[in-house]
Amino acid sequence: MKLTYTNVNGYLIPNLTYKSGNQMEQLGKYGFLRRDYLKNHRNSLYQVMLLQDTIGEHLLEVDKAAREREEIILKELIYI
Repeated sequence: MKLTYTNVNGYLIPNLTYKSGNQMEQLGKYGFLRRDYLKNHRNSLYQVMLLQDTIGEHLLEVDKAAREREEIILKELIYI
């Protein structure tokens, strides 16, 4: 992996990016709730996922599953 650097006052700062940044823009209510839960109650897991850059994918998956389940529950409530 080849890194590029930016010179700031004589210090070379690496230009680092992570792919989860774009995914976080698409995150909904349930993804943010999951993120808050992980931060507050499973912090070590949250830190590992953050360092491995898998947090965005995980949160999107949880958000999608929760929205699908919410839709099913609402349809069932309509027919009661």
